[in-house]
Amino acid sequence: NSRIWLTTQQRYDPNNFGLYNMCGNVAEMIDTPTKTKGGSWNSYEVFSRIDSSEQWNGKPSQMVGFRPVMMVKSTANYEEAKGLNSKTPPGVVLLNKNFGVDKNEVRNIDYKEFYYYKKNTYGKNSIEFRSIIPDTMVWVYKNKDNINTDTTNLNKADGIHSREWLKGSYNDPMAEMYYYHPAFNNYPVVGVSYEQAIEYCKWRSKIVTENYAVYHAKHPNSINIPKKITYRLPTPKEWEAFSNIDSLYKDGKYYYPKEKFNNKKDSISKEKTIYTHLESLYVPSKTGLYCINDNVSEMTSKKGLAKGENWAQKYLEKYGKDVIYKYPESYIGFRCVVDIEY
Repeated sequence: NSRIWLTTQQRYDPNNFGLYNMCGNVAEMIDTPTKTKGGSWNSYEVFSRIDSSEQWNGKPSQMVGFRPVMMVKSTANYEEAKGLNSKTPPGVVLLNKNFGVDKNEVRNIDYKEFYYYKKNTYGKNSIEFRSIIPDTMVWVYKNKDNINTDTTNLNKADGIHSREWLKGSYNDPMAEMYYYHPAFNNYPVVGVSYEQAIEYCKWRSKIVTENYAVYHAKHPNSINIPKKITYRLPTPKEWEAFSNIDSLYKDGKYYYPKEKFNNKKDSISKEKTIYTHLESLYVPSKTGLYCINDNVSEMTSKKGLAKGENWAQKYLEKYGKDVIYKYPESYIGFRCVVDIEY
């Protein structure tokens, strides 16, 4: 509706590209000097339509503004853009020549690539697609059956909140927006089951290996470029090793410092949040890994066992604490490790 004045830039929701106020607020200049698009706070509704424009005399006005666009010219070719001319797979930190770890926990935007691949390949009603859709209702579930009752490795005093703690009226917007809204693209994907994480790893292995095969077909004499990539969930011991910022992994062995777990929290936020945060919000560990002990607890290859702190926990006393889970949760995500063959 027309207003009596301007409004703040982010008062209303953005469109699917994350752009605010594409219609309303101020009419926006375009490359035609006498016209504007989008309509202003004082325009009739017809001028807010995408296919319409509004006449403008070219003079400054409280109803006209502008939004720049830009084009980036690059000499990078396809292989460079995809990182396929490198011995390091995109988004991975190498711990040795044949083993690496994702810099980030798998984000919503990463999982969406998998989501839309399945949807476009098999159809929206297929079991292949429907079986990998994240459970967005993890933000509002309150059933007591999902409370963690296994106190062998994790005590309630450690701060894991049950679904009963998550009040539906407060978290309804998270259930509706967290996975689907582009503002959360770079937040860790949650609501994913162990089986769905495994399927994501298999799909990602296939896609990246196929892309490297294309590169090798064009450059048959290339050396030190991967030929086969296998993504998977880390074993509990692997997770403990790379989460310890002073540990080393080489020659297939783990080298720990004098103390198995240290208390340096380079990659841990100073304050707990009311839900997850951007993957790159805080500094990475010394090995270049983000949120290694923060944001969400991370699944391991052992079903039902996750590692590390999460947004819903109080601080733990040391690294490597076990987090037991039974179902997809709002505080459980995952990070892939990768085996590389040349």
